[in-house]
Amino acid sequence: MSFAVVSHAHRNIFAVNGHPQGARYGGDPHQRSGRDLRLDLFRGLSLIFIFVDHVPDNVLSYLTLQSFSFCDAAEVFIFIFDYAAAIVYGKALQRRGSIIATAQIYRRVWQLYVAHIFLFVIFAALVFYATLNVQHQNYNEDLGIDNFVDEPNIAIVKTLLLQYQPKYLDILPLYVVLLGIFPLVLLLLRRHLALPVMVSAVIYLLTLHFGWQPHSYPDDEAWYFNPLAWQFLFVIGATAGYAPYSRQVLTMPSAWLAKLAIGITVVVAIIHVLTVDKGGAEGQVPPHQIIKFARTRPMKVSARSRPADRPTRSAFPNSALRLAPERAAGRFCPNRWQ
Repeated sequence: MSFAVVSHAHRNIFAVNGHPQGARYGGDPHQRSGRDLRLDLFRGLSLIFIFVDHVPDNVLSYLTLQSFSFCDAAEVFIFIFDYAAAIVYGKALQRRGSIIATAQIYRRVWQLYVAHIFLFVIFAALVFYATLNVQHQNYNEDLGIDNFVDEPNIAIVKTLLLQYQPKYLDILPLYVVLLGIFPLVLLLLRRHLALPVMVSAVIYLLTLHFGWQPHSYPDDEAWYFNPLAWQFLFVIGATAGYAPYSRQVLTMPSAWLAKLAIGITVVVAIIHVLTVDKGGAEGQVPPHQIIKFARTRPMKVSARSRPADRPTRSAFPNSALRLAPERAAGRFCPNRWQ
């Protein structure tokens, strides 16, 4: 699945005979056409895989990306999100200028922010209802809503500041932050296609080296999805989506590139299957000793998204695995570029 998505993005970034290929979601960027159903297909599959990965003791999780790669469907979903955003707002930038494009982006940011607050209220109400009716007092603590009960005056402020993120409510804050910087990314893309990728790569490497990360309430822990790491995947996807509108075209032979991508995918799958820590068995080689990508926090969803006999993936800096975040609902590759 991910290879097909990346192949589509590759055709947008690299030219064939010097002519970029693109579309509204594909095709000539100057022609109005329908949606690219391939993006919708893979976005839907990603959501299905994310759901499967979050169901405890689900044998189907052995068939999702997390079982044989250093990422899962979350990375694919984030990549498509970035890719589609660049197509939509890149077109607005070209046709209506930077002010209108920026206004449209921040309108979307506001919608996501309101949706996050609304979901928090519904989430809290459902947890409280379940706690009262099922007589299970651990729901509040298990789902991270206990601080809202203990300190509602502080928790509500932290929620509005995106610093209070109960379980399963940590993905929209990432989207809000990434879209918040998107106008700057678009302006850099208009200046040169490779410029934002280089800047983003530097930020990512510095984040891995210095451990930069925003902190959350109440324990001052790092965000489960570290935006300073996930922005790298975000910019890569945005660059692929914006490529049809760019004056710069990165010409590169494509014959060997696809074969190289397939080869890397196979090698990564073999390494992941052979080296993943299976309950601390002797002789196992920890993945982080082979691949020095990284994440910033443990995969909190591990215990409930995998069967009991399946391994969990530890976190940066003790055992770096991927390019960053992790959690089926939206981490960024190499552990999900967290």
